[in-house]
Amino acid sequence: MPTSDKIHLALIGCGGIAQTHLEAIAKVERIKLKSVFDVNAQASESVSNRYGCETAPSIKAILEDSQIEAVLICAPPANHHDILIQAIRAGKHILCEKPFTTTFKDAEAIQQ
Repeated sequence: MPTSDKIHLALIGCGGIAQTHLEAIAKVERIKLKSVFDVNAQASESVSNRYGCETAPSIKAILEDSQIEAVLICAPPANHHDILIQAIRAGKHILCEKPFTTTFKDAEAIQQ
């Protein structure tokens, strides 16, 4: 559990749409961007350097980090379903860019 009153957040996917979220996160005092991950290591490193957070080696590492309370999913939509399922199972609060799935079947699976 985090030791402060800040919400510890991790961002998954450091591409274009993530930049808008990152700028907003930086303005919210109650949020601490703890970690980021992108399959493109350079993108993760760039965000990490700019916003003063950790670069996670994997999504699994983010989801296993007990200090991280919430995840923001900004990965490509085709990856949303798998990441969402993992984050749900890890007990994280989730904010996911749209669309949260690309098929009706995947949306139903998340509902359960």
